[in-house]
Amino acid sequence: ATTFNPTGTCQNSHILTFLWNSLGQPGKTEAYAGKQWYDDAFNWAKTEGLLKDIPGADIVTNPCPRKNIVTFMYRNTVE
Repeated sequence: ATTFNPTGTCQNSHILTFLWNSLGQPGKTEAYAGKQWYDDAFNWAKTEGLLKDIPGADIVTNPCPRKNIVTFMYRNTVE
């Protein structure tokens, strides 16, 4: 939980938080009191439609395959 693991499998929560942070944390809410560390990023991704029609993407602990990462990034850039 507190150790960097470069050989570990990234979960949806990790990738969505990486993307969200790289964009300057759009839609950030108040402090994380009582919330999970990925809540703002995950809610932002749902609101933006990044998770739409991707089986399992709505479960934060699921592994995030490369095809989902590319889809999240593509959907974020398309206007």
